[in-house]
Amino acid sequence: MDKKGLNALLDSVESGKIDVVLCMDQDRLSRLDTTSWEYLKSILRENRVKIAEPNGTITDLDNEDDEFMSDLRNLIARREKKSIVKRMMYGKRQRLREGKGWGMYPFEYEYKNNFYYIKHGWDWMFHL
Repeated sequence: MDKKGLNALLDSVESGKIDVVLCMDQDRLSRLDTTSWEYLKSILRENRVKIAEPNGTITDLDNEDDEFMSDLRNLIARREKKSIVKRMMYGKRQRLREGKGWGMYPFEYEYKNNFYYIKHGWDWMFHL
């Protein structure tokens, strides 16, 4: 897995330092592809580590019903992640169609009234 924090967590789990993983919402932990999610679950299960949420939900991956519900949450989280990305890309494309940029504009420019202007003192760079 290419998530630095998650890899550090797994190292701590495997070394026996952790017996419960607390996360704000399990879907934040489980928005992984299927292979990575199964790997994460196997490490947690082998080390008898439970997943706890502030709302009082505790997931024990040794319990078949808990694991099933956890898998369902993972599927919903992955679907939601795709939906979020799709909406973000739609918004970015819409802004570009309207002639507006998105993200940080170059340092030499300023954005006013839906237009980009070269900042005073930087026009020498562009030979306008």
